[in-house]
Amino acid sequence: MRVAIVGAGRMGSAAARRLAKLGFDLVIWNRTRERAESLAREIGVRDAGSLIEALSHSQIALAMLADDEALLSVVSSMRRMDGLILVNGSTVTPKASIAASKHLEGLGIGYVEAPIVGGPGALERGEAIILVSGRRADVAAAGEVLDALGEVFVVGWKYGLAPALKLAFNNLLLASIAGLSESLLILDAYGLDKRLFRDLLGRTVFASFSEKYLERAVEGRKPTFTSRLAGKDARYAAEALADRGYPRIVSSRVADIYDLISSLGGGEDDYVGIYNTLKRLSERVRG
Repeated sequence: MRVAIVGAGRMGSAAARRLAKLGFDLVIWNRTRERAESLAREIGVRDAGSLIEALSHSQIALAMLADDEALLSVVSSMRRMDGLILVNGSTVTPKASIAASKHLEGLGIGYVEAPIVGGPGALERGEAIILVSGRRADVAAAGEVLDALGEVFVVGWKYGLAPALKLAFNNLLLASIAGLSESLLILDAYGLDKRLFRDLLGRTVFASFSEKYLERAVEGRKPTFTSRLAGKDARYAAEALADRGYPRIVSSRVADIYDLISSLGGGEDDYVGIYNTLKRLSERVRG
């Protein structure tokens, strides 16, 4: 099966490495060709000079794109290709995904929503969770690729469902990270040892959350997902609620926090490490 990887960022690169390791016939396209060329050389596959070139002989196209705008730009550039299946692994709004599905239907192209829970490392190891929705026939046609990427979690057979579930998950995660960051500031304000906090959390429902994120929040590790993209996802969660007439109190506040982090120069830092940026801001305000 030939698969076109559309987008060679962190997640697209991880998916390409995974599929190449499993023996899929890959071709890689990225808007900035140098990135596609570099990845293609690394894993021993071909890169394409244009999107149409990448898609023309592929059965599956796996899109790993940054946002709604990138998805709709790619979709609007596609031409009629009967039988092609576009698997969208990007985190986008349900509204944009539904619009993409309608446009692709007119081109004879099947469409599968497949946003991913898990970072590049989990995806490359085949340990990610792939949230899937769309038409049954399209999901079945893409099954070999979906199964190769990780655990397939079928959300339903209508468009918009998997993106909504992904945003619900990210909204909870990002709100929790923001809360953790401010809790660490409380410890700083009152001279409490962070190990004491970790020991407390280890005795509560937050034990696994603390084990995974507390040290990472303090250390400011190399990002696998940036604060800038976290802010985008929080805004998309707010938009998804607004599109259905629901209040968006938490998601909009979390988006504001990550927008603040970006405005302070931390947009490309690890999204879990916003504590350090907030700490610098608190020191500036107090000092």
